[in-house]
Amino acid sequence: MKKYIVKIVVGFTVLLASSCDKYLDELPDNRTTLDNPSKIKNIITSAYPESLPSLVAEFSSDNIDDYGSSNPNSTQFYEDIAYWKATTEVNNDDLKSAWSECYAAISNANEALKAIEKLGNPASLDAYRGEALVARAYSHFILVNLFSNHYNTQTSATDLGIPYMEEPETKLSPKYERGTVKQVYEKINTDIETGLPLIDDSTYEVPKYHFNKKAAYAFAARFNLYYEQWQKAADYATLALGSAPASVLRDWKTLGNLPKEPVVTIPNAYISSEEKANFLLITDASDMGLIFGAYRLGSRFSHGRDLADRETLFAAGPWGVSNTNTFWFAPRVFSATNLDKTLS
Repeated sequence: MKKYIVKIVVGFTVLLASSCDKYLDELPDNRTTLDNPSKIKNIITSAYPESLPSLVAEFSSDNIDDYGSSNPNSTQFYEDIAYWKATTEVNNDDLKSAWSECYAAISNANEALKAIEKLGNPASLDAYRGEALVARAYSHFILVNLFSNHYNTQTSATDLGIPYMEEPETKLSPKYERGTVKQVYEKINTDIETGLPLIDDSTYEVPKYHFNKKAAYAFAARFNLYYEQWQKAADYATLALGSAPASVLRDWKTLGNLPKEPVVTIPNAYISSEEKANFLLITDASDMGLIFGAYRLGSRFSHGRDLADRETLFAAGPWGVSNTNTFWFAPRVFSATNLDKTLS
C-alpha cells in the first residue's frame, strides 16, 4: 500500500512541477506585449489622465466665497481644500487621484514610445510617437503646476520639481529624483517640440479624442505662456485659432436656445466632437457637474453674485465692464498680436 502512495505523491509532484514551469513561462504582469501598430495605437488611448485637479484648483482659488459653516451642503473634503488644509477624505477630485492618474497616463505613453523604439521608430508610427510625446508632456505639466511652484526665471533653477518619467517602470519600488522646476519645464518643452510636428490628424477616426494638431498647438501656447516665452505662446495660439479666431468661439446663444429637456441635451452639445470650440475631449471622473451645477451639494463654497460683481464676470476688466446684455452674446476677440502686446 505504501508504495502506491509514494507513486501517487511522486506523480503529483511531477504534475505540480510541470504546472509551475508553465506558470513561470507567463509574463509576471498583465501588460500587453506591444508588438504591432494596432496595440500601440490602443495603449495611447490610455495616455490621458482620467482624473484632473480642476475642482481642487477652483476651490483653492479666490473664485469662491465661504457662505458660512451653518450651510450644511458641504463636506470636510471641500472645507479642507478651500482652506488649503491637508485632506483626510478620499474623493474623485482629490490630489492623490490626480497624481496617480497622471503618472498612469505617463506610464502608458512611455510603454508606447518604448514599443515604437523597439520597432525601429518607423515613419509609419510617427503620428503615434508624436501623440505619446505630447500626452506625456501634458500630464507632467499638470503635475508640476499642481505640486511645485509655477515657473519663474528667478527661482525655478532651485525650486523642487516632480519626477519626469521618460522610461517604462520595470523595477519594484524604484526611487526617482524630483529635479528642479526648470529641468521639468525643459523636458516638457523638448517633448512638445519633438512630438508636435509628428502629429497627423488623419490617423484618427475622431481626432478630438486625441492630441490633434489644434489641441497640441493650444497646449503648446498655454505651456509657453507659463514658460514666459511670450512670442512662442502667441505664435502657437495663432496656429491653434487660425486666421479667424471668432469662427472657433463657442456659440453660447445657440447653446442656450437648445431644448432644456431631456436634461442631457445641452451637456451633450457642449462636449460634442462636432463643436468647433472643443479642441480635445478626454474623460474625467469628477463631481464638478454637481458642485458647479444648479444643486445644493457643495454650495457652502461657491461662485456667487457678489464675487462675480467684484472680481470676475461683471467686474471691471482691462477691456471694460461686461453686463448681462452683452456678456454671453458678444465676446471680445483679440488677435495674437494684441495678446503679445498685452503680455509684454
